[in-house]
Amino acid sequence: MNPSTSVFDIFDGCSALLYSCASINPSGNGGPNPYSIDNGAPWITTVGAGTVDREYSARVTFGEGVATFTGKSMYPEDLFVSGVPLYYGLGNKSKENCQYESLDPQEVLGGKFIFCKSNNVSDFHEQLNELNNIGVAGVIVATDKAHFLRPDDFFLPFVAISLAEGDLVEKYLKHAGEFAKVDIKFQMTVGIVEINRGDSILLTDYAIISGTSMSSPHLVGVAALLKAAHSDWSSAAIRSAMMTTADITDNTNEPIIDTSFGTFGTPLDVGVGHVNPNKATDPGLVYDIEVEDYIDFMCGLNYTSQQIKVITRSDMASKDNESGCGTHDAHLQR
Repeated sequence: MNPSTSVFDIFDGCSALLYSCASINPSGNGGPNPYSIDNGAPWITTVGAGTVDREYSARVTFGEGVATFTGKSMYPEDLFVSGVPLYYGLGNKSKENCQYESLDPQEVLGGKFIFCKSNNVSDFHEQLNELNNIGVAGVIVATDKAHFLRPDDFFLPFVAISLAEGDLVEKYLKHAGEFAKVDIKFQMTVGIVEINRGDSILLTDYAIISGTSMSSPHLVGVAALLKAAHSDWSSAAIRSAMMTTADITDNTNEPIIDTSFGTFGTPLDVGVGHVNPNKATDPGLVYDIEVEDYIDFMCGLNYTSQQIKVITRSDMASKDNESGCGTHDAHLQR
């Protein structure tokens, strides 16, 4: 946060403290790039998004059972395709990678599916747009970025498999040539039973989407439960309880993974961890804080009384702040 900050949500969050209201906001989905976090003011509970131990998948079988893989797919239709011709632009790197304006619609006529390899040239969504433009019936893509796919990417029958599996598929396609065929069963749920969904992506009240905007309401619910259980707690105490009791390991008791690289996440990746509502009801030590403490914080950053007044929307920042700030000592014994 700097003196030029003019995001009204930040102002609202600060002034909400005067009424003991917690401000819980999403961190945005711009990571893992530096300086990509939203709503990072110290009085805001900033929420990231995690993952679950299950995913929506599709089973892909090539030829007469030559190879079978389970790939990632959130295509919403309960669809089974059998013996569908499979096209691959073998020998042409642009076509193999489904680069923009590289494919000929005439080559995928007759309801063909297409196999594409991931590449470092085309943006993944450019590939999807190219496939949609040529009217292909469905897609199988070998990629190491399947975990970045969003539900709304699956606007056509689409399966993402690993790069290693893609190498095996390429060997099959080289051998089978124009006789290559594929069977695909969509809408499989790995790890849990299949959930109910609507009959059509256009005619349904079922939807699935992920992101920090969907994570934040969960924290709002936890905060409401904590306030109901501890009516005397301030919004800062509630936030402290959620943060100090959060789980820093996953459900396999291993450190939380940074899915971008498949390695153990750092505090910059995982924050304080996954919220644990039950533990938060009895946190032990609570780090409480008052509005005056935030005013001292802004004063220490050389904010003027007028700037602090604009942010807090109150007259609590007196002229004394022009000459000096309150000081605080903190001691943490290890």
